[in-house]
Amino acid sequence: MPRGPHTRRNLLEATITVAAREGYARATTRAIADEAGVSEATIYRHFPDKLTLFAAAVGHQNADIDQALAALPERAGQGSVLENVRTCLHQLASMKEAVLPLELAMLIDPELAQARADRLAAAHELTGAPRHLADYLAAEQAIGRVRAGLDPHRAALVLLGTLFSAVVGGGPVIDDCADVLVHGLLAPVAR
Repeated sequence: MPRGPHTRRNLLEATITVAAREGYARATTRAIADEAGVSEATIYRHFPDKLTLFAAAVGHQNADIDQALAALPERAGQGSVLENVRTCLHQLASMKEAVLPLELAMLIDPELAQARADRLAAAHELTGAPRHLADYLAAEQAIGRVRAGLDPHRAALVLLGTLFSAVVGGGPVIDDCADVLVHGLLAPVAR
């Protein structure tokens, strides 16, 4: 099978299939390679480690949501900050079925847990959804719709951490979570 985008996409889809069947914690790279019809070494030509493969598979599965979130900073000044953040949180919560099993696997699997800890220790900038939300908050702050003293990066992490806790809890609290957090974090200026 040729290397390139087709092989990468095939590996991502095989990862999703194997993870759905076995769970992320039991999805081995050997099983993923077998499902994709490639050698196990092929995985490591496309992804540096298992965590990166899993994260890319979740991203592949939720590409539409990621595109919507990437456009969030362009919404600064449009609508209300509360509604924009609420929409963002709802979009992220819809990823629950794909993201939650991966998050839980990272807590259980020592290899994934170590890779995640190493990556977090090395990361100096936010990426993905946290970055899009932080950029949005910074853009709203620049036009005076979010209070000046707010750290957009920390606010994004608090919003997303609380969302994750709410989603894990299973309750229908996203709107309440958004209301409380937006008013608490972004008030008195957020509109």
